[in-house]
Amino acid sequence: FRFTSVRGDKVDILYNNIKHAIFQPCDGEMIIVLHFHLKNAIMFGKKRHTDVQFYTEVGEITTDLGKHQHMHDRDDLYAEQMEREMRHKLKSAFKNFIEKELEFEVPFRDLG
Repeated sequence: FRFTSVRGDKVDILYNNIKHAIFQPCDGEMIIVLHFHLKNAIMFGKKRHTDVQFYTEVGEITTDLGKHQHMHDRDDLYAEQMEREMRHKLKSAFKNFIEKELEFEVPFRDLG
């Protein structure tokens, strides 16, 4: 598994080094999370890490309170539709990844 950040930093994780993998979908949340607990620590920067977490935002977390809220505003409706499509697209991409590669655990919403 290779993760490349926006800045170009790369993190390589071997699949056989993953002890536990947890996937938190974006159901009712604004982020999708992948968490790996590793058997052997990896070096990232100058520190050793046994827990590595990756996430991405699937929508707008902040709301402009100064903006007038009109339910029939075409721009707002279009933005909401685009956000729903992006949420579905990201959720599908993450779901395809976890189904192909590893056995993931999904946290119960009532407990987390």
